[in-house]
Amino acid sequence: MLEFFIPMSITKKIILIYCFCSGLVIGVNALISGVYIKQDVKLLLLLNLTVWILSGVLLYFIVRRNIIKRISKIISKLYEEEKDKGTPLVIGFYKDEIDYFQKMINQYIEALKTRISEVEEARKIYQLIADRSEEIIIIFNKKGDIVFANPKAIDYLGNEQCTLSQEKLKPFIQNILQLKDEEITAWQEIKLPDGTFLSAWIIPVDSKTGTMLFIAHDITLFKKERDKLFEIATKDLLTSLYNRNFFEETLKNTIESAKRGEIYSILFIDMDNLKKINDNFGHLVGDDTIRAVSRAIQNSIRASDIAARWGGDEFVVLLKGNVENAKTVAERIQSNLRKINLNLGNHTINPSVSIGITIIDGTKDIETLIKEADQCAYLAKAEGKGKIRFTI
Repeated sequence: MLEFFIPMSITKKIILIYCFCSGLVIGVNALISGVYIKQDVKLLLLLNLTVWILSGVLLYFIVRRNIIKRISKIISKLYEEEKDKGTPLVIGFYKDEIDYFQKMINQYIEALKTRISEVEEARKIYQLIADRSEEIIIIFNKKGDIVFANPKAIDYLGNEQCTLSQEKLKPFIQNILQLKDEEITAWQEIKLPDGTFLSAWIIPVDSKTGTMLFIAHDITLFKKERDKLFEIATKDLLTSLYNRNFFEETLKNTIESAKRGEIYSILFIDMDNLKKINDNFGHLVGDDTIRAVSRAIQNSIRASDIAARWGGDEFVVLLKGNVENAKTVAERIQSNLRKINLNLGNHTINPSVSIGITIIDGTKDIETLIKEADQCAYLAKAEGKGKIRFTI
């Protein structure tokens, strides 16, 4: 035990103090007894000595169990910790356990103060970085409560009082809280109610409290430029429908989906009499007619369908569904075209198209599919134009 090698231990001090006090009590008691009962002094001394020894032993075990062992256990742990640090206790350096204990507590208090000071200094640095950062930084918990928000976050998500606006915060925070665990630490593109786009990272901070760190920056201008570049690369300039290259890439992926059992169809749309319109009224009128047809096509399909200008006066539509679904779309296109009248003074142009349909079953390549749909459109045109034909 530690108490046996630290000089002048608490146990020894207690015993010495107890002996002194007990001796004093016995002496006084013997003096008094000697005056009145001289014949029983030896018996009285023996009795007092016995009581003194028994009470001393009892006191020792009580103190040892309730005080000394607990203090020794704490000091032993402190000693072992100091030993692990490479600074073992020097025997005789401390007066006793309490002296050692007191000095160790003082050391820990000083270390704690230093650590608190370091943490506070680090907090100030991180606070300064967050305040000066151009990034939007928000810390919130699983209840959706905001723990911290830097000035840039308030600029984007605040109100006129320069406080965070719950109307702006709730939508995207609720969406984040609904993400799966594997989706949390990931990049997200978020659209705010005012149309601002944010590129954000969501990072879990504490799994127990559900605290998360949200870091984002404004990509609205970048997204607009990206959308412009995408449109230039994928859209036909005259009609604003998709171009041939984009359609072919999409069709390639669709064929792979069809191999897994999904059903798609292709509409090949060939304008009727465009050459005659160009010859009689000029290419500008011809271009207007092409645009009118493209609008009718776009207005006749679903958002998930892909319409493209294949080239010249030819269009293609890729849609999910069988021949009957495709036929319904084709009839809708022709119905919308019949509503179009291009007035040119004394002349009126009523554009029409011939449509061929083929099914994508995953067994044919792009060239074969387009050839089949084109052949059906050719047969429809040969039968009187404004018709619909499909492969069986």
